[in-house]
Amino acid sequence: VTRPGGIACVLDVDDGTIFIHPESRQWQEIEKRVARAQAQFGGDRHVGRKLMGYFLETGLPRVRVDIVPVTTQMLGPDTFFDIVFGFKQQHLKRAKDWDEVTQNAFAGLKQSLGEKGAFASENIFAVHARVPELS
Repeated sequence: VTRPGGIACVLDVDDGTIFIHPESRQWQEIEKRVARAQAQFGGDRHVGRKLMGYFLETGLPRVRVDIVPVTTQMLGPDTFFDIVFGFKQQHLKRAKDWDEVTQNAFAGLKQSLGEKGAFASENIFAVHARVPELS
């Protein structure tokens, strides 16, 4: 609930905006599994791109989308990994889609992000609009 004249704001990510270098061969399949796992519990790993439409459906005028990149350079590789990939691991475990191969893939990704020349980023979608004043 937001008072008239207040600002409604939602921040979320969209896994379609993750960039990893070097990318592991397994990563595309893991991303699909994570999306399926979160969907089981009502989530959407690609919600960021949809937020503007959701805001417009509510009738809010002048919806604005700001995209904020978060990178390994900004946070450091370990913190970036924990924030971006920790949640994905939780989803797979919760959906009982976790095995040694998956665990090793995440461990390999974490290790590779700490290597010289490695880089990863994800975008945060900040969608906001002012709630109209009452007439």
